[in-house]
Amino acid sequence: MTLMASSADAAWPKTASGVSQLATDSSGRVYVASAGQDRIYQYSPSGTLLQSIGSTGTAGGQFKFPKGVAVDAGGAIFVADTNNHRIQRLFPNGAFQTEWGSNGTALGNFKSPAALTIDGSANLYVADTGNDRVVRCNAWGWCGSQFLYAGIGGIESPQGIAVDDGGNIYVSDTGNSRVIKGGPTGNVIAVWSAPGAGDGFLSGPSGLALDAAGALFVADTGNNRIQKLSTSGNFVQKWTGPGIGSFAGPTGVAVDTAGSIFISNTGPGKVERIGGAIVPDTPTGPTGQVVTGPTGATGPTGPTGPSGSGNNNGGGCKKKCNGKGGKIPDPKPNITKVRITPGPRSWIYADGYLNMQVAVTNKGKLAAKTVEVTFGSSQKRKVKPKPERILIKRIKPGWTVTENFKVTAKRSAYGEVEIYAYAGGKKGKSKLELIRPWW
Repeated sequence: MTLMASSADAAWPKTASGVSQLATDSSGRVYVASAGQDRIYQYSPSGTLLQSIGSTGTAGGQFKFPKGVAVDAGGAIFVADTNNHRIQRLFPNGAFQTEWGSNGTALGNFKSPAALTIDGSANLYVADTGNDRVVRCNAWGWCGSQFLYAGIGGIESPQGIAVDDGGNIYVSDTGNSRVIKGGPTGNVIAVWSAPGAGDGFLSGPSGLALDAAGALFVADTGNNRIQKLSTSGNFVQKWTGPGIGSFAGPTGVAVDTAGSIFISNTGPGKVERIGGAIVPDTPTGPTGQVVTGPTGATGPTGPTGPSGSGNNNGGGCKKKCNGKGGKIPDPKPNITKVRITPGPRSWIYADGYLNMQVAVTNKGKLAAKTVEVTFGSSQKRKVKPKPERILIKRIKPGWTVTENFKVTAKRSAYGEVEIYAYAGGKKGKSKLELIRPWW
């Protein structure tokens, strides 16, 4: 069953470049790792921005492309500072407290950690993405265990993690498009799903979250949807967005105690909220909780003003008008062209590489708005496209922006990698097929 948000559900008006993993605390507040802005944002359950935490850099309290965030029972905030290859612990007010880790493979070091979760005993679990492992630390930085899951061939580029009340660990085995359920000692209990687009199948999954009943929510990134799996790993339902096909590469998911599902819709850079009771923010200032200002809570013409669809001004103007019967310029981009070379389909031998180029041109009129462009790559199996992160750029009308992708494949690689870009409602993509050498 495919579900989309009802009219009561909402996309928060706040946007954040490169939104990644999410977390909620006991009060229902939502924490968003905004990798593209090197920030952690704290929101109320209804989307009011409460805190903006951090800045770009390498000092304590600064981040470089942070992807993961978690909050413990006391309100301490933990951040997977991905490109600084470390974990930071912050006070509940966002001030820096301590940090641990650096780039490396030893226990206590990390390589591009992407996701965090905390269990009831205050153990912190790290999806150590670049090292293809899970690391368990205490809340102050002593890391005593690593889980490699060698019995199933290991995991690859894990980008999501969750833990249940029994200490069982759920890992997004992103490179293998599956979810691993492991025990507290690192043993494998179950392997859920396989690569594919059908119900219950996955494509490059990332963020994970558990609800009070033990059901698992998966950010099925490559399939542009959220899936809910039962406690035994069976498909229950899915969400494709608040509108048809409106999720674009969702990477994070979180569930609060009220039953709300929060999704980081990474392509457009928004956080979506589905289901649950909408709790009004308190306090809300002089207008109170139910008064929204002079336009009222449901005023249909408030947002559009005199240029709305009912405005004629005696000039016979059926579209937006300038008050004198004439049309005003369309504020939207006219045509946005997305071109990827080589494409639309190429191939390389494993143990090789290919340089790819993505060019986006905003052909909007002078009155058109600047367009936000999302560049990314969907990696499968042992492919390592570079850069592996999502890039966000903004271009003005008439301008072209170009990004280069070097796709490198291990000798044992197989399958394919997709390079893509979204801009102004347009999408361009190119698939790179991998061929194993026979020598």
